Amino acid sequence: MSTQPIECRLKGAGVLVGLGLLVQLVSFSWLHPLAFSVFLVIGCPLVAAGIIVYLVSLLRYHPQSIAPPRIRRPSSSSEDGELDTIQA
Repeated sequence: MSTQPIECRLKGAGVLVGLGLLVQLVSFSWLHPLAFSVFLVIGCPLVAAGIIVYLVSLLRYHPQSIAPPRIRRPSSSSEDGELDTIQA
């Protein structure tokens, strides 16, 4: 799952949540004793799976283009107030 770009994983999570909400909407309008079972057995797990995929993809996202912060401190060798830049 970590080889896919984050956009693909977020899109998949959105599709899962959307399908779950669609199933729940259909089960609300369906007047049958099995409507609640469809709501619980199909709709809720789809929404929960979408939320879990979304959160996991955010937790595993490591941007490659962000550089480490640079710390600037006063130089001890220069007396005119220049700043040295070091890597954190």
